[in-house]
Amino acid sequence: MTNPNGGALAYLGNTNVGLGAVGGTAQISSFFTAIFEHGLGLGDALNYSRDNFYTSEASLQSETLGVRWTQLAIVLFGDPEMPVYSRTPDQLILSAPATMARAEQCLEILVSQAGQAVAGATVALHREGDFIYRAYTNDEGKASFRLAPTTAGDIRVTATHTNAVPALGTIQVP
Repeated sequence: MTNPNGGALAYLGNTNVGLGAVGGTAQISSFFTAIFEHGLGLGDALNYSRDNFYTSEASLQSETLGVRWTQLAIVLFGDPEMPVYSRTPDQLILSAPATMARAEQCLEILVSQAGQAVAGATVALHREGDFIYRAYTNDEGKASFRLAPTTAGDIRVTATHTNAVPALGTIQVP
């Protein structure tokens, strides 16, 4: 943590009593499976490991108390909502109109990456003190919103996806 070039951003482990060699390593293995095979973030990966680690370890399947102890002994110190890159992230590209009128309309946002549409990306629209909307892109990389801005101001647009650097944009409502 004192390395000038980086350091830890989270801790996964026990806070006092150690873990057994079988249960503890099985849960930690399940945690990394959740991150690197399923693309889950820290908190979701911990919950996945708590739900799934004992199925891969035959000696734990009949030991309910030991399984529960292991599930609760391993804790996460860090932001559970933090996404984790399991490979070098690519930059998302956001295509949105620069402006939109003060009228009810359908707004389409296109999200791509390296020239390809991105399905399943999360697109959020935010206007301070007014609204926050969220939608997911379809197979063509499009997220659709129905909105009716009535006052002038900026709408912030954010697109996120697994293993991708988020894309940010602004739509002006004159």
